Amino acid sequence: MEKAGYGEATYVYNLQNAKFKVSIDADDFPTIEQIGDRLQKLMAYKGFTIKDLAAHIVYYEFGPSEFGVKKFDVMFISDVINNAVDPPSKFVVAASNFFRVNCDWLLTGREYVTSPISKSTLEQQQKELTDYIFQQLKKLDE
Repeated sequence: MEKAGYGEATYVYNLQNAKFKVSIDADDFPTIEQIGDRLQKLMAYKGFTIKDLAAHIVYYEFGPSEFGVKKFDVMFISDVINNAVDPPSKFVVAASNFFRVNCDWLLTGREYVTSPISKSTLEQQQKELTDYIFQQLKKLDE
């Protein structure tokens, strides 16, 4: 078996005596980096330390028992950066806001961008919607 990222890797899983095989083609994953690796790159590029992140990456807690701005502690951020834990979504959103990067990129290393809608497509959709509304109004009058 080859290492993932250098050809094709095959993993066999046994769940309650039901074996199945999953093949992963390395072309589907141009990098095997994890979220911690991408955070390390951002920190190096921006010149931030783990303590800087702990001081500035915040999230908001709105619940019946808690309310306000919260921070992640240094140990948790260190674990995330070292890929020891998978961070919760509130950390991913807060970190992406802090670094001004897309959550998709932070999680996967890829940024999913939808193409902008063209003016002609927008006009066509508007015409179809208007026609539909008029048809429904006509049915009500009958």
